[in-house]
Amino acid sequence: MQIRKLLLGAVIAAAGLSSPALAFEAHFSNGRQIWSSANSGASFAQSGVVNSVSDLQTLGTFGVVALGYHATTDTFFASGSNGHLYTVGGLGTAAVNLTFFKNLGDSSISFEFFGNEFRGVRGNDLISFDIVSNSALTVLNANTGQNNVPATAGIGSDYYGMNSAGNVYLLNSVGAATLIGATGQGSASQAGGAGWEGSFYAGLGFDTAGANDQVRFGTIDVGTGAFSLISSTNIGEARGQMGLVIVPNPSAAVLLGLGALVATRRRR
Repeated sequence: MQIRKLLLGAVIAAAGLSSPALAFEAHFSNGRQIWSSANSGASFAQSGVVNSVSDLQTLGTFGVVALGYHATTDTFFASGSNGHLYTVGGLGTAAVNLTFFKNLGDSSISFEFFGNEFRGVRGNDLISFDIVSNSALTVLNANTGQNNVPATAGIGSDYYGMNSAGNVYLLNSVGAATLIGATGQGSASQAGGAGWEGSFYAGLGFDTAGANDQVRFGTIDVGTGAFSLISSTNIGEARGQMGLVIVPNPSAAVLLGLGALVATRRRR
């Protein structure tokens, strides 16, 4: 009985933690390099390299354009510089593998999932298809007015994007995108974005004219466009486009489950 009390006490203490370090894992791609953070983006370390492509089409040295996560099927996706969409295996490990999924028809595509809908920006087009049935690709909007949107995020039913000049837009299903504001970080064509629990997270890559380029990880205010820094990481050369994906931290899921268990035991 005493052991059980001690165990429950430890669980209560753990479940009561509110540290953001337990909230999510973040991964970003710098072409073929994958960088990961298990502490809500407080620090990143290189965790893997994209080392094979199933359809034998080379992605080049810097080939991963964007990353995304489909929660229902628990699947990571990546768009490549060859215009293809891939499923991703081994993300966050030393060996990352891509398996061909769909031809998207263009080399620069940032994307997000709205339930089972894949929605992405391809040039001026807003494109969509069902990821589960792998339905035919449709163009929702052929006139967004933004042909270089390296970072996007889905917040509720809204789709936001940041263009290469650092300006933030609401990407409308019809007509031109609506300007919200600027990040205040300058131009960042090397960028990736992801929506997580109502926030627009972004990784912005900056060339410092040396071998010590920087990625700034933070949030974008969808009301003003302003960028708030969480951490910065030196990654060598920040060449090529960048992808960002955020998923629940397994530790957070465990603690939530333990917290629910403790609450149930307390009610008894």
